[in-house]
Amino acid sequence: MKNKKIIGLVGEVCIDVTLPTLNNCEKLRLGGIIHAARACFGMDVSFKLFYISPPNYSSLIEKYVQELGVTTIKRFGDVFDSPSVMLINEVKEAGDQGYSYLLNQESRYIYNRECLEEIEKSTEITDFLIIAGDYDLKRVMQVCYTTKANIHLDVANMQVDLRYLRSLPRKLQTLFASTSSRFFIENCRRTTKTLLRKVKKLDCYEEFIFKENRGGSLIITNDSLEHIDAQISHTEHSVGVGDVFALAYVWMRPDNSAKIAGTYASWIAAEYAKTTFIDKFKLGCQRVLKLTPSEIYDLQGILLPWEDRKQLNIYIAAPDFDYMDRSDINRAGKCLEYHNFNVRYPVRENGQLTESMNAEEKKELFIKDIRLLNKSDLLFAVLTCNDPGTLIEIGYAKARNIPVIVYDPDLIAQNLFLTELPDLLTQDIEKAISYVFILLNKRKNYK
Repeated sequence: MKNKKIIGLVGEVCIDVTLPTLNNCEKLRLGGIIHAARACFGMDVSFKLFYISPPNYSSLIEKYVQELGVTTIKRFGDVFDSPSVMLINEVKEAGDQGYSYLLNQESRYIYNRECLEEIEKSTEITDFLIIAGDYDLKRVMQVCYTTKANIHLDVANMQVDLRYLRSLPRKLQTLFASTSSRFFIENCRRTTKTLLRKVKKLDCYEEFIFKENRGGSLIITNDSLEHIDAQISHTEHSVGVGDVFALAYVWMRPDNSAKIAGTYASWIAAEYAKTTFIDKFKLGCQRVLKLTPSEIYDLQGILLPWEDRKQLNIYIAAPDFDYMDRSDINRAGKCLEYHNFNVRYPVRENGQLTESMNAEEKKELFIKDIRLLNKSDLLFAVLTCNDPGTLIEIGYAKARNIPVIVYDPDLIAQNLFLTELPDLLTQDIEKAISYVFILLNKRKNYK
């Protein structure tokens, strides 16, 4: 699949450091705008790179992107007083990724006027994809707007005052945001309604794309609204996946409808999440690009919009008692809340059984828990021990045809019924969270 677009990538380059965990080893690699550059390599997209970074990274960056097939490389500025290192606590985004940008408050940005002028002279570039960062976005966008290229902006995870976009000389072709962006979390109270109201007031884009993580994407064009399925498979990492989606969408959009371009982008992003090996990623991209628009349109994925998730009750079955270690229970709950599900904790909501309770009080507590379970859309069990109540709740939920996921961090499950009855039994929290989307997607029947 070929087109004549030449993409200008604009953004900051940092070092992504995945912190070691029980299931993952430490990993370092180039991040920031480089994620989009890898997508260009995977999809055979002609691209130029305009970046800002600490000057001592330049030889490493330029050698790497040359191997990706870049045609032009320009460093339009230098970063001082910060190593431009991004620490990542939760690389698979089962929950909050826990980004920590080292010394970002101390960063100083010095701009190279000659290199910025090179952007103005790049008349062959058809589209600029700008990934926002802590650098002077306004200054960089002003330079890009001196060209005739289409401008696409991803607000990413950095704090961006979008009011500036009202004064642009012409509209953005595409504005990207996501559920993990600081703009959404801090400025929009994590609600889609607030987000759409705020971006509509800006009136600064032809298309607005809201990436809803594992639940799909929302595309708004000319007052129309399209939902795009997410593709969920094995996840090796979730860092930079949104940037890859943005690049794929920008490249596919001219020859396809918004929905088709978004579907291709979703599949390409899923390929990126599967691996950190660039050649393996490229093979995956080429498989996707062999699909015709009609073929890829017919492939179904996961559609679970952000706001709809808040209406889905997830019952936490676990020994959630104040005298026990609840760290695994708390982790599972926070992961589900991060993805906007309505997490129900029966012990915390209805109370904890005590020895002093009489028969009537015990019956009342039991009825409250049963009512809560009956109105739940999914039971998420956290197996920290062979707690009888948790095991009974699992069996009861299955008998009621309520989907059941058992998160077993310590590999406790041995009983045949316990291993075979749930829809999923896993030690992997990321796999458990992904399966929530799979089960509730089928249950809600968004198709």
